[in-house]
Amino acid sequence: MRKYELTVIFAPVLRDEGLSKAVASVEALVKKLKGKVVDKSQEGKQSFSYPVAKYHEGIYVFWNLELPSMVAPEFEDGLKHQKGVLRQLLVRIDK
Repeated sequence: MRKYELTVIFAPVLRDEGLSKAVASVEALVKKLKGKVVDKSQEGKQSFSYPVAKYHEGIYVFWNLELPSMVAPEFEDGLKHQKGVLRQLLVRIDK
């Protein structure tokens, strides 16, 4: 298992229930790929410097994850198809 930091920016049109479902679907994808969520932090809405998919702000959520090393590309591909995700960044932590 390798450690990763995941940053996901969700569309600002998601309300509380929609955001909860979107976050749960990301965590379900982690569990499906035999990974583990170590920590999660929701930072709320932040403004962008430039429009992203016609939005001027997004909802930032950060995770610390543990994933098997061979599933990281599959995980990133799965994130691209999640509803409400504007941008995502998965970074491996070397410790």
